[in-house]
Amino acid sequence: MAKGKKSADAKGSQKRQKKVLRD
Repeated sequence: MAKGKKSADAKGSQKRQKKVLRD
């Protein structure tokens, strides 16, 4: 469960970074 949460967190971080870069 913790591993999945970490993976999801990393995915969200990447999505957020992409959004910031696009901005």
